[in-house]
This record gives sequence, C-alpha cells and structure tokens, in this order.
Amino acid sequence: MRTLTFLALLLMAFVSQAVAGDCRLESSTCVDSTPSKTISGVVVTLADVGGCWELQDNYTCIKPDSIDYCSALTAAGCGQTSSTCSDTAFNGTCNTYTKTFRCGSSQGTPTNTVRLDNTYTLATDTANTSQCSSYAQNSRCRLAAHTCVDSTSCKADPSGATVCLAGVTPPAGGLNSTATCWRYQDDYSCIAENHIDYCAAIKATEGCALVSSTCDSTAFDGSCNQYTRRYQCTNVTASTSTPTVVELNTSYTITSNTLDTSQCSSFAQSTNCVHAATTCTDSTPCKTINGLQVCLTSVSPLPAGAQSSGDSCWVRSEDYTCAGTTLTNDCQELIDRGCTQVSSQCIDQLASGSCDMSERTYSCQTSPASQTQRTVCDQRSFCQSGTGCFDTSNPADQDFGKAMASMEAAREAGVYGADQRLFKGVGEQCRKKLFGLVNCCKKGGGGAARSNNVLMSATIQGAFAGGQLAVNAGSKYMFDFMYPQYTSYIEAGAQAMISSEVLFTPTNFQPSFSFYGLTFSTGTVTSGLLGGPIYSLGSLGSFNFYFDPYSLAAAVALQLLSELLSCEQSEQLLAMHRDANLCVHVGSFCSARIPILRTCIEQTESYCCFNSRLARIINEQGRGQIGKGWGSAESPDCSGFTTSEFEQLDFSRIDMSEFVQEIASSVRVPSASSMGQNVQSTVQQRVNSYYNR
Repeated sequence: MRTLTFLALLLMAFVSQAVAGDCRLESSTCVDSTPSKTISGVVVTLADVGGCWELQDNYTCIKPDSIDYCSALTAAGCGQTSSTCSDTAFNGTCNTYTKTFRCGSSQGTPTNTVRLDNTYTLATDTANTSQCSSYAQNSRCRLAAHTCVDSTSCKADPSGATVCLAGVTPPAGGLNSTATCWRYQDDYSCIAENHIDYCAAIKATEGCALVSSTCDSTAFDGSCNQYTRRYQCTNVTASTSTPTVVELNTSYTITSNTLDTSQCSSFAQSTNCVHAATTCTDSTPCKTINGLQVCLTSVSPLPAGAQSSGDSCWVRSEDYTCAGTTLTNDCQELIDRGCTQVSSQCIDQLASGSCDMSERTYSCQTSPASQTQRTVCDQRSFCQSGTGCFDTSNPADQDFGKAMASMEAAREAGVYGADQRLFKGVGEQCRKKLFGLVNCCKKGGGGAARSNNVLMSATIQGAFAGGQLAVNAGSKYMFDFMYPQYTSYIEAGAQAMISSEVLFTPTNFQPSFSFYGLTFSTGTVTSGLLGGPIYSLGSLGSFNFYFDPYSLAAAVALQLLSELLSCEQSEQLLAMHRDANLCVHVGSFCSARIPILRTCIEQTESYCCFNSRLARIINEQGRGQIGKGWGSAESPDCSGFTTSEFEQLDFSRIDMSEFVQEIASSVRVPSASSMGQNVQSTVQQRVNSYYNR
C-alpha cells in the first residue's frame, strides 16, 4: 500500500509541474485498464486503483518563443503603423498578430533594366487520348459514348497561372483553354472476335441438319451479332447422341406484349375528337401462340405449361366522338326565297378554333313590290292605301306619336301597370336542333289575326258599328291573347274595349273578363259552358254583353291544338308573335352540347316580344335614345320603361309609320252596311284633322 501511495504522489507531482507552465489540460485518456494486477505478491483490482492503471493526459501549451514573420520588413527599415491580434490563446495572450508596415519610397528601376509583370502564355492545349487509342484504332470498335467527367470552371496550372475552360471568364491574369472539359470518359462498343456457337452440339449430332438461319441482331458494321438457326434431326436416340448434347423439353418465353393502336391514331391525335369508350371485343380465355399456350389474367389457375399474357383482353375497340368538319346549312329556304344575307356571326367554336355553329341574318321581302299612283302637289303629301292623301309639309313633331303613345300608356297603366313600367315585354326563346332535325324558330302564320280586336269582332261587331268604337284608345291593337303572362290582365282588357274614351283613373278600374266566350243577347244569360259562371259586361241599347271563361278555354284549346304538336307551346306562341311583328331578336347561344366533346347540338334564339306593335316600336327605337340595352342572349332584358325613362324619349325621332299603317288597316267594317263606312270615315277625318290643324 505504501508503493501505491508513492505512485499517486508522483502522478500528482507531475501534474502540478505540468500545470505550472503555460499549458492547459485538454483531455485525459485511460491507456491501461487491466482488471487486476499482482504487485509484490498482492492481487490488486482495477477498482482498487480508481478504475485505471495508467492515464494519458493531453495538454495545449503556449510556446515561449514566437516566430516573427515580419522581421524582414523591420530589418528593411519599414515602420509599423498598426498591429491587430487575429487569434487569442486560452490564457488571453495573442497567438497571431496582423501587422501593417509603411516602407520607404520606391528606388525606381535601375539603368538598363526593364520591369515586366508576371505574364503567362498557353504553350500546349491538347487532350491525352493514349488510354483509349487501342479501341479508337480498332475497326471492330465504335465510340458509344463521350462523357465529360470533370468540368471544373478554373484550375491552377503548375506554373502558377490560372486556366479556365472555354466560355468561362478568367480572373485577372488568368487564361482560357480552348477545351470545354478537363477530362472525358470514352466508352467503346466492340464486336467480339470469337463468338460462342450455342448450336455446336446439335450441329455435331448425327442426323441433324441445318434447315434455316436467321440473323436476329446486326452490329454497326453490318455483321450479324446473333443468329437463330433451326436444325432438323432424325433417328436421334439417347445411345447415339453426342455426350455433350442434353435433350431438354421445349420451353417458351414471351418476348413482347404490345398493343397495336395504329388504326386509332388519327382519331386520338385529332383536336376535334374525344375518346368516348373502350370495349373488349375478344376475351377468349387462352390462345396458342407459336406453340405456347397464353392465357388472359382472368384465368386462374393457369393450365399446365401455360403463361399469363399480363392483359385482360386480346382485342379492344376504341370509340371516339368526333365533330363534323362540314357545317350543315339550314338557311337554304331563305336563299331560295331570294332573301339577302346581311350579317353572319359565329356563336360556337370547336376545340381546334374552327366555327361549329354560325348565325346568319337575312333580309326578306314579305310581299311583292307594288306601284301606287298618287297626285303630288306643291307640298309634300302622305298617302295611305285606301284613305287618300294629306299634307305632311309641316316639320316633324312628336305630338302625334306622343299623343298616341300617351293614350296607349294611360290604357296600359290601368290594365298592365302593376309594376309601374310602360310597354313592358316578355323574354321568349325557341330551339334549333343539330342538322335541322327540329326547327322551332320558324315564323308561324296567323299571328296578325290574333289581336284582341280581331278575335272579338265576331261577337261584338254590332257594338263597333253602332257605338262608333272602332278607334277606342288603341286597345284594339293589343295581342294579349297570345301571351299567357297577361291572363290576369284580360279582364281589364274587356273593360277597356267597351269603354269609349274614358281616361284611366284608379277609381274606374272595373275588371271584366273578355276574349273568346264573349257574347251579346237581347235576353238574360244565366250560365255558361258546362254550367260554369257567366259575367255581364254591360249593355248597349237593347243588347246585353256577357262573357263565359269556359268557352274561352275551349275555343283557345281547339285553335292551338293542331299547332302545338311538334314544338313546345311557348315556341309556337313565339312563332305567332314574330309573325305579328311583335318581337325583337336579342341573340343566339348554344343551349345543349355533346358531353365531353362539347360539340353544340342545339341552338337557342332569344327574343323580346311585346303585346302591341306600338310597344315594340317604342322599345326598338327608344332604348337607344336613353342607352338602355337588350341584355344577353342567355338573359334578355325585356323590361319596359319607368316613368322617368319614358319622359326622356324624343318621339319626334321615333318612326310611327308602321303603327299608323296598322291603325288604318285594322279599321274594318263589321258588315257591308253604311254604318261601317261611317266608322272608317271617322278615322280618316281624325288623322287628317291632326295634320291639317
């Protein structure tokens, strides 16, 4: 135990001596960890000595003498101007200084001495290809790949110059090489001199003869890389077979399994075609191909010796939906009638950008041209067929148009003015199917014969003649019958029809139903069709007027039944509205397409229709004055005029000639009696009086 204590004291003394210098212990490592040792006959374990027999300590020490690398400058007489410590030791002393010196003026260049900057010239710039020369010079080898494996931008030459690759800007004093890479790797493909004949054993077998030889792969020089040779062997037995030939069972390998889609490529690549469906047309479970039984993936388990094709079908049918490139023209009817095309607009395009559907507008003559003879005096005159001529030399004013419009506006305000809008229209649409299979946008005949006045004339023509009501506040120029939207106003229409020239006020609005079912009688009617109610509309002289709404419904149904078989009722009504010149075309749009392909198969035309030509004329010519549009084809704006909008209209700029024509043409006598002549004369006198006042 004394010995151990002595060793410990020695170690402590050593450590104390080491620390006394400018050193620092960095690490301590056990280099002897023997579990036990016998010392002077006593067994001492590792635990007895504290876990280690011998430790190795590592110290960092500061050298007492430093090297002054700046001594040469000091010896040359240069003066130090600054000193900075750039690295500090563990005890706070400086390890490294950076010192700045100022030296004396340059002594200049000695006589007969030329001072040059360090310059470099690229003496050689070649690639060492010696390692590849044997392959490059071999006619049976061909360069397969040339790959750059070192493309470092710049490198230091052994001479001290910096050399950069071509295209790289070198640093100051640097050079450029003509090369774009420092080191390449060349790979060569060579044809083996001695090929292996895997058929040698069969060739050497007695009774086997070569019957065919096919080259399966050709080398770059045209020579064959691999042959497939077929031998026919007869009378071959195991006893006579060459020992090197082993007879094996026939084996097969599927070398390719691809789908031939060449027949569908033109459709698949067309921008006007879309893949619609894939159908398997041959799902035979197994087939024998080149001697091998191959089965679809649906077959499980596979027959003995069979292989799976990896597919679920042998033959597939790919269906494509394509848009036709030739457009169908359903305007031929208008062309044959001598109509003139005035505009054309594409309303739908294919994916390729070509037009799939266009809308063409034609101008047609509805009645043959006629000549009218009239007497032209000094002043301008206006002649209406059948009504004579009158002076129109006075400047155009808006009184007549505004007066007529105001009378009609007052009547409409009482009959239709629920939402405080005047001359309000209805948005209507019709469809055209692809290829002209169904065209519900043709005009329907008979629209002009369905005005309120004409439809009621058969029942109350006596009242017209007897009561002088032929020009009653414009109400006879309405076409309420053709608009389901106005059924709630029909009652008021009847009252306006039989009330002479009474101005509208909120107190005299007394609804009574009108139209078909309107009758007159000298007696009393108590019930209508099917025992339904009947309403009295008043009396004129000895005649009493009644209305039966059930008779109206029956008459309307019978009249429209034959016209509503092919298209929807709303489209048939639109056809009559257009025939009566009550509508304005807003636009067209594609309303139905083929799924996925997006080819248009249905075109929809949108219109704004009105229940009088006067309303249509004022909307057609008045909207532009106040900047009021028609909306879009998908959502037409057929709203009428508000009171403030109506007051902004300049009626002197609105052409009322079409409405004046309607006034004259709709004045009809109920019979050939002189009473009818009196009515027509009254109309003519009122019009003439206005212009001759």
